[in-house]
Amino acid sequence: MRALAIVVFAASLAAAQTAPTFSGRDALAYTKTAVDFGPRPSGSPALDQTRKFIETKLESWKLKPEVDQFTASTPIGPIKMYNYIVKIPASNASAVDRVVIVAGHYDTKRFKDIKFVGANDGGSSMGALLELAHVLAAAPRKDVSVWIVFHDGEEAQEGPWTAADSTWGAKHLVAKLQKSGEIKKVRALINIDMIGNRNLSMLRDTYSTSWLNDLVRQSAASVGMAAVFNDQTTDIEDDHLPYLAAGVPCVDLIDFTSGDTFWHNEKDTMDKLSAASLQQIGVVVLASIDAIAARK
Repeated sequence: MRALAIVVFAASLAAAQTAPTFSGRDALAYTKTAVDFGPRPSGSPALDQTRKFIETKLESWKLKPEVDQFTASTPIGPIKMYNYIVKIPASNASAVDRVVIVAGHYDTKRFKDIKFVGANDGGSSMGALLELAHVLAAAPRKDVSVWIVFHDGEEAQEGPWTAADSTWGAKHLVAKLQKSGEIKKVRALINIDMIGNRNLSMLRDTYSTSWLNDLVRQSAASVGMAAVFNDQTTDIEDDHLPYLAAGVPCVDLIDFTSGDTFWHNEKDTMDKLSAASLQQIGVVVLASIDAIAARK
């Protein structure tokens, strides 16, 4: 009996030692791969390449995404769009229907007059989501399932953001989850956007659910990363809005205050990003998932 206990302990220890921790360096490398494809607006060949890259990485971790494919009737005409949903079930079977979604967009803003590669805005969220999928595939949470969602069509397809021309993928997926009834499983959504800037400083979005905003900041403090967040508040229009409208508690983690974010600017390039910033966000998100799982 004692010998068996030793064997079980040794196996558990080996599993713990081989389970990956979030790597900001890897998240940055994934971001660079996408950026090297060039501008990636919805429906573009470069976004097709990005999807193939995402699929290849997920397959290497034995993950197969569900693909939510649809055609958006945009102001510039019909565009095929693709949301990717990676479902990582809770290890405790009784908790499989308790879901936390971690989401972000992987498309870039469409421009005619500049080459916009969206390293931070579109690239950083894609890279971080991939690395989160890698970590969670090897170490599923016990008391909550995690869905990693790559939204297409967050950006306006013509001109500036409007309520009618934005969040195409998020709107479509929310409607699909409402129709299937799966939206009732979702305990919370953490949306990440523009989270790779070197001088990372996250504001507090006033549209986000108050208790979830607090929980994320408390989780950051618990892992020694309270300094990542600042005291500024504003309302942010992002992919979390359709989920909020459907009654899902949401928090939008976005850096819109740290020096110059180069938002929708041709200078939004890889040299502005930091593996350390991606590392900080990855650790905070994982701690927040655990805190949501522990919440009664």
